[in-house]
This record gives sequence, structure tokens and C-alpha cells, in this order.
Amino acid sequence: MMNPISKKLKALRSFGIKRLWYYGTYTLKVKSGFFQKRSIPKNSKNNKKTVAFSPLPNGRKDEILPFLLADSKSILESAGEIITVGYRPYSGNIIRSLDLVPPHKDLFWTRIPSRENLDIKDIWEPARFCWVTALCRAYVLTGDRIYPEFFYRQVQTFIESNPPYYGENWVSAQEAAIRMISVTFAAGVLYPSSLPDKNSKFPDLPAFIALHATRIMQTRSYAKAQNNNHRLSEAAGLMTAACVLPKSPDASKWFSTGWKDFQNALNSQILPDGAYIQYSVNYHRLMLQLVLWVDSLLKTQRIAWPANLIRKIRRSVLWLAKHTDEFSGQACNTGHNDGSLLFALGGNYNDFRPTLQTAAIVFLGKPLFPPGPWDEMRIWLGCYNRAGVDPDSQFESTFYSQNVQRISAGNQWGILHTAGFKDRPAHADQLHVSLWKGGKCMALDAGTYRYTAAPPWNNRLKSAFVHNCLTIDCQEPMIDAGKFLWLDWDQARILDQTEFRKIAEHSGYKRLGLKHSRILEKTRQDWLAVDKVLPIRVPNSPRAPNTLFHGNLSEKKHLFRLHWLLPEQKFEVLKENNHWCFLSKDVKIIFSANTIQLNLIIIRAGQQIFPTGSSAENSDPFRDICGWYSPTYGIHIPALSLILTAETAAPFVICSRWKFLPPGL
Repeated sequence: MMNPISKKLKALRSFGIKRLWYYGTYTLKVKSGFFQKRSIPKNSKNNKKTVAFSPLPNGRKDEILPFLLADSKSILESAGEIITVGYRPYSGNIIRSLDLVPPHKDLFWTRIPSRENLDIKDIWEPARFCWVTALCRAYVLTGDRIYPEFFYRQVQTFIESNPPYYGENWVSAQEAAIRMISVTFAAGVLYPSSLPDKNSKFPDLPAFIALHATRIMQTRSYAKAQNNNHRLSEAAGLMTAACVLPKSPDASKWFSTGWKDFQNALNSQILPDGAYIQYSVNYHRLMLQLVLWVDSLLKTQRIAWPANLIRKIRRSVLWLAKHTDEFSGQACNTGHNDGSLLFALGGNYNDFRPTLQTAAIVFLGKPLFPPGPWDEMRIWLGCYNRAGVDPDSQFESTFYSQNVQRISAGNQWGILHTAGFKDRPAHADQLHVSLWKGGKCMALDAGTYRYTAAPPWNNRLKSAFVHNCLTIDCQEPMIDAGKFLWLDWDQARILDQTEFRKIAEHSGYKRLGLKHSRILEKTRQDWLAVDKVLPIRVPNSPRAPNTLFHGNLSEKKHLFRLHWLLPEQKFEVLKENNHWCFLSKDVKIIFSANTIQLNLIIIRAGQQIFPTGSSAENSDPFRDICGWYSPTYGIHIPALSLILTAETAAPFVICSRWKFLPPGL
């Protein structure tokens, strides 16, 4: 365990005194009761409609309808399911009741007890109201009053069951912002076109929005300290409140504060090469959806994007496109995946094309994909080519990002993850490789599953041991200092690259006196991933006195562990000399090392399935979290973890040769 003082000093060095000051200020106000003293009393009556609600404009019905008619059966089934049964949290396949009543509605949000192993996101998710897009699509398709009336009832239920700033649904200002955005989007479609019956209880939307904006304003210091998606969504929430409550005395303050925070957040969070600061593909998409929502708000105010932000957003669009499969619209499962999707319009959760197509048209001046169902989102949001943004093929052709080491060959492509961390990493995934064929990922990134859960989970899929990586001596390449905190960030460096060959190394095992590099190469028939571990000359260190050396090469043996995660499939294993061969109907993988005997085990869903009945049983210390794949938050399905180990001194070389087989073989 790390010394607490050392941990704080490392955190200070990593994040800077300014962000730690913001976080410290926020924490002090929470513990001192400041927020509760400054908030509206629980039993106060704040139902007076002091200002009018102005719904935001949405896309033209005649342009949206063709998309809906093409998918009418699925649309009606999804909306009907929400009304009669429940919703599917995190866009997964599990149906849950639409419960908007929190467990502690009588406790102020700062007093909500911490519940170890219980995930508060399960309480937050229905209260985000992101499921309303299904009702909006069904209403535009049919004009049936059942959809707006159900929506109004749920908003009223939330108001009655969540007193201002009491209960779990007020704990996070980001949740308040996302809920506000979802409700205002739906209101633009459902209000005032089809009001509930006179006998129905109509929710006080102006008061609802104002309470949410006030909640966001209270804890801006926390958002600044995090400097991630929280800051973006909260800023967008403030701008939303200002636009739908233009007559509110606070509207001007909300908009100016939100627009300033949003610009500052984008400037600091979109890195020069287009990567998003959280190093997460799904959070990258969330950022772009917030950008598109804000774009629609800016148009109502006739405000243009600053030129520097247009350039940053352009690069971010191309970055995400490079991580997306053009055949299926699916993307690499890189970094945290919390199931966030603001607008499920034009595709399912795993399809990134609606967001990419919309953002490309707005900020690149041209589509990335041919016309298709993924064009629906831009119609709903009223997103068209921004004035002053011209198609620029030269910009796209010269795009380069250190984080995007991609090789494409027909319907196959692979990517080597090489981040230069500028902010806290999410996953220990340096040099991770994803491989794709025909729209399907064949070498998986495990994803996230849950941030909070009973052992062995609790955000454990962030570990290098479940990524397609080489690890040494059962050590992480960074110091695991908490659920969301890595210290001594592992940096990657590009050594050489061509169109079909990428070489990179990372610094994670420098403390062991070792350097690890990986080659990803596409040959005529195969994919090669070659891992090399070499000793290096470094000064001695008390952290690892037995593994470092002076002058002469170390003779110390190390345990090298190579992990690959594959979709679940039938397979057989063959061994020839020092080579292992994994064979299925889709792929043949040959593993070999430099004259070293390799051990192979295969784990499915936390259970070893190869070899069976041997001394190797239960030999991998990370077995419980191996053999799982999480396509979205809260869902994990069986997969295959192929784990190869060898105990030897450096230098060490291991080669993984992948050959994708044609159908029928």
C-alpha cells in the first residue's frame, strides 16, 4: 500500500494545485453543511410559474418521418415497452421498472450515506430521462396522445418524489444537467402540441428547470476539479435553462456562465491531436453529443463558434472516426464505458455513426458516411453545415493523432493504443490492440461493467491484466491509488510507423529495469503482434532494489504474462514444439516465444476451461475478472481470455500471429 503522504504528493504533482483547491473547497462546503444552509428548504412551495417555458425548436416533421416509417415496428415496440413494462438501462438488454423514487428522499443530497458495493448509477439512470427519445419518435410517427401524457406523468412523479435537493437524484449536478437536457428535448417535441387532459396534473416545467440550474450553479467547483464530462454537461445544462426560460431573471447569468465554462472545458479537454481527455471512446461520443446540443442552442442565440474551437472539434470528430468500424458503426471499447447516450436517434447504443455523421456535417462540412438511418439525429437536432465551415479534404488527409495508430486493409483493421497522458488515465491499456474483421471485433477490450459492485468488481476491468497487453511480475504498469485514480502515469512513445506497421513502447515497467515495446503489423495474410522486453540501464531505486541493475544485464527472472480477449466461440488448442495454436472457425492464432516454453490457460467467465484437471488449475491470480466482456455499463457476458506466461530473464520476445479464416473453413 502506498504511504498516504506519498499518495497526496503524487496527486498534487499530477493534477496541480488549482484543481486540488477546487476539490478541497467543494469537500469543505459539503462537510460544513454550507450547501444545505444555502438551499431551498425541503418543504418550501416553489410551484409558482413565474416565467414562461419556451420549447426549443426541433427538426421538421416531414424530414424526420421517412426515417421513422422505415423503422416503425421497432419504434412502436420500444415506446410501448417503456409505457407498459419498463426501460432498458444503459441501452442494455435487461428491462427494469421506471422507478423515479429514490431510497432517501428525506435526506439532503450531501447527507446521503455511502453504500458500499451498491451502485448509485442504477438510481440515477432512469432519472436521466434519456429514454424519452423513444416516446418522441413514436409520437411524431403516430400523433398518439399516450406518449406525451406518459412523459408528463413521469416528470410530475419525479417532482413529487424528489423534493428540491433531497435524495440521491440531486447528489450529482451532472445528473441534474442531463435530466434537464432530456426533458427540454422531449418538451420541444411533446409540448405544447398535445397537452394532457384538463384533469391531468401538468408539471411545472419552469420551476423544474430553474431548480436544476440552481443546483448546477452550487457546485461548479467540483466540475472544475474533475475537468471531464461533468464540466461539459453541467455547462450545457446552464445554457439549456437560459434558452428555455428566457424571461427568467437568472437567464443571462446562466447562459454567460454556461457558455464560458463550456468553451473553457473544450479548450482544456480536447487535446491538440483530437483525443478526449478521459481517453474513453464512449465519453468522447458524449462530448460530441453535448457539442451538437450546444450548437443547436447557439443557433437560437445567433452565436458562432470561435475558430479555435471549430479546429479542435474537427480533430475530435476524426479521432473518433478512426476508432469506429465503417461496416457496423461500432467502435473500440476503449476506456470507461458508463452507458451514456444522450440521444438514441438513428441507431442503437453501439452505433457511433449518428453522432459522427451529424458532427461531420456541422464541423467538417461533409458527411463521413453515405446516406442512411444514421442521418436521423442531425434532422432532429436541426444540425446542418455551419456557416463558415467549408469542406476541407486536405484537413482530413493530414490528420494525425498519437493516440490513433490504425492499420486498415479491406474489411480488416487494427489499432494500437498509444496515449501520451495529459490528464488522469482511465484504464491501464497502453499498447492494447483491437483487431476487427467484417464489422466484428475479434480482439476485444473488456470494457467497464461497473464502477461500484461487490468483489471482484468495483471498476476492476480498468486493469492491464484484462486488456490485450503484456504485464510483468503481476504488477500494473501504473500505481493503482483508487477506483478512479492512477499515479505514475504510463506514457507511450511511437518508435516507428508505416502504413502497415506500427512500433511503440511504454514506460510502465521502467521501475523494474525493463522496457516493453510492441509491433503491430499487417502482412499479406496475417496480423502480427510482437512484444519485446529488454533490460535497460537505470539508477538503483529503493522501490525495486532487486530488479534494477548497474552496468551489467540483470539475470533476474521475471514472470511475463500476455493476455488476449476474444469473443466466446468454439475452439480447439494444438501444441507443436514451443508453439501454441488456437483454432476456431473464424481465426487461427499461433503463439511463439524466443526458445522459451510458454504456458497457456484459457478462462471463460472467470472459470478456467483449458487445460482441465491439471496443476495449472486456478493458476492465474486475476482469474475472477478474466473471460468477461462488457458491451455497456452493468452488463458483462462470457468471453475467452487467452493467457500465456513464461518465467525467464530479459530479453524476452513473444509473437502472436493472427490469421482470419474465410467463411466455411
